[in-house]
This record gives sequence, structure tokens and C-alpha cells, in this order.
Amino acid sequence: MEETTAVYRVLKESVSHSVDYRKYYLFAKGVYKIQKDYCRFYKCADSIKDKIDLQYYNAFLPYILINDDYEEAQAAREYLKGKKSLSIKTKISLLISKNKFIISLLRFMYKYKKIFKFLFRINNRKQVL
Repeated sequence: MEETTAVYRVLKESVSHSVDYRKYYLFAKGVYKIQKDYCRFYKCADSIKDKIDLQYYNAFLPYILINDDYEEAQAAREYLKGKKSLSIKTKISLLISKNKFIISLLRFMYKYKKIFKFLFRINNRKQVL
């Protein structure tokens, strides 16, 4: 067959690639719950459960905070307390997690992320003479 039969669709919005930070967080939280359920069902080793938890909290703690998921934030703080393999982003998020004003500021920045990107792009453009 000499013709290309594959199609790649680029969508502005999908379940796994949402521009809305709430939808993105809910999708990630759902994936995490499914992983935990599979671990429970198949009786995975504690090391695997630990890797799933660490990966989730390392990647999504900022989203947990800006979505006001207080129970999940508390669970993250308890789990991450004393862990050594934390990313810089996670360490900063843990510090921020106790300050509601900074969390509100983060939420504002995520909500208006496109505007901030546009403004910074305009300011960073080089003038061509």
C-alpha cells in the first residue's frame, strides 16, 4: 500500500489534554484512583504502591492546591513528610500549601495563564530594525 492511511488529530480540548486546570486535575485524580484500585485488586507490593503515590503527589500537588482539595492536600502533606526524593516543584508546593493567600494567587495565575503568556511573549519579543 503506497498511500498513507494514518490520521493524527490535534484537538484544542480533550479529556487527557484539557486547558481547564480543574478538568485536568479531575482526570489525573481519576487515573490515580484507578491505579490504586488495580494495586489493591492485584495485591501489588508496597514498593509499587509507594511509587504510584510519590509520582502522583510529585506531579499534581500544585493542582491539588489550586483546586481547593483540602483532604487530598492534607493526605499529600502527610505522605510526603520525610520523603527524600521530592522534586523542587513539590518542595515549593509543600511550603506554599500552608499559605491560603499564595494558593489564591496561584489559582488566579492558572486561571489567566493565557493572558500572562501573551503579555510575557509581547515583552520578550525582539525588535527587528
